[in-house]
Amino acid sequence: MNRILVASLALIGLIAVGTRAFAQVADGQGTDRIRATGHNFTDFGWSGNEICRPCHTPHNAMTAAVAGTDRLWSHKLTDATYKIGETTVGGVTSDVTMSAATGLDKVSRLCMSCHDGTVALDAFGGTVLQTGTQNMTKAGPLLGTDLTNDHPVGTNAIYDPLNSRSGVRSLKPFTDGASGVSGKVYVMDVVNNVPTSATLSLRPMTGLNWTTNTNTTPGQTTVKITHTNANGFVVGCTTCHTPHGKGFTKLLNASNNSSNVCLSCHYK
Repeated sequence: MNRILVASLALIGLIAVGTRAFAQVADGQGTDRIRATGHNFTDFGWSGNEICRPCHTPHNAMTAAVAGTDRLWSHKLTDATYKIGETTVGGVTSDVTMSAATGLDKVSRLCMSCHDGTVALDAFGGTVLQTGTQNMTKAGPLLGTDLTNDHPVGTNAIYDPLNSRSGVRSLKPFTDGASGVSGKVYVMDVVNNVPTSATLSLRPMTGLNWTTNTNTTPGQTTVKITHTNANGFVVGCTTCHTPHGKGFTKLLNASNNSSNVCLSCHYK
């Protein structure tokens, strides 16, 4: 009888451990999160049947000066030009554009080096790049170079919580308020209308140009502050997404239930 009791308790313990392990992976705390994402390239011959190799290399990585990052980067960088809008002057409509090299933050350029479709998925190798022949074709992950139907990023998405329109601010403050040194905003619990302890990170950029409208009361005279060649923060790919996964859908940094991610930045 004692042996049966001990065996039963042991089985319960194994089930409990297994349940905890599953919960950890499911909520993004497991050690193999990337295996459950679209960035698991194991089944593709062009990746050498490896997960990490298309983006990173332990040897002969691009220098930080070239890649803009010290992430042991391996993949060829995009030099694409993106359409971000249109302007009409004198009855003539032309595209408003932004370049990957100067319009994106450094990390977003890495993301778009696959996701804009101009660079082959298998164009990697660090300082010894392969030419590559396998371009992204799947709708959804493939954003292309026309970004007019995508959330603005980079110099087209400068984050200024002090900016107001008709006396109404549209963006939430940084976690450290007006100083903005943190470059982070709190993830909201929209159901209870309170910020959580989790944060989303804006991306730092230099040489930014924008204008702040400082009126905070409807009908108040707008005072414009012009920022020229300034340091600031922008929305980037990794503001909302993480390439390695955290257990949330669409590689999000947090659950978007009740639009929590969206409403962490936007007043609505």
